[in-house]
Amino acid sequence: MGNETSLITLDLSDNQLEGPIPISLGNLTSLITLDLSNNQLEGAIPISLGNLTSLIALDLSRNQLEGPIPTSLGYLCNLREINFSYLNLNQHVDEILNILTLCISHGLVILEVKGSKLSSNLTDHFGNFENIIKIDFSGNKISVELPSSLGKLSSLRSLILSSNQLSGNPFESLRSLSKLSNLDIGDNYFQGIVKEGHLENLTNLNRFYASRNNLTLKVSPNWHPTFQLTHLDMNS
Repeated sequence: MGNETSLITLDLSDNQLEGPIPISLGNLTSLITLDLSNNQLEGAIPISLGNLTSLIALDLSRNQLEGPIPTSLGYLCNLREINFSYLNLNQHVDEILNILTLCISHGLVILEVKGSKLSSNLTDHFGNFENIIKIDFSGNKISVELPSSLGKLSSLRSLILSSNQLSGNPFESLRSLSKLSNLDIGDNYFQGIVKEGHLENLTNLNRFYASRNNLTLKVSPNWHPTFQLTHLDMNS
């Protein structure tokens, strides 16, 4: 496979591939899309994937691959979509953000790393992801409060942070995300009072999930939300 240097798209998803990712895949420097998701691949993510500098979409999700993410991936400056979900990364989330900040962050549109055993806290590097539309870090062990830099992501439409260990009042950081349409912060340790002013700029919000937290909504009886929800979950 490593000799197919003219290959633009390689999609081997949803098979039963086993063993490590071949180092020789790093020879496929014309690749724009690499999808190895939903297999039984194991071992480390090879450093050689950092040679795929034409890559726009990379999906390694739903495998037995182990971390950490190699720093060489930080030089894939054309990447727009990344999915590292359901892997055994066992890595600090801020380490991954540091790698992506090298030259990927300004062009990245989709970043999904759910259920991959991430820990530690989110850093202010988020402010560099100026064009990102979707972030999904659900099902990890990310802790502490949300960084203020999240509020600078003016293009963000979907933010999924459910099933972590996040705390504080999330709307101190999220209140300025006017394009946000899908927000899922359920099953965390968020607490505090959510007021009208926290929500007035969220004019495009239509899906809001905040179950299993300790937030208090405190608004006037005459409050008219600026958004129109189609899905609302505030159980427990």
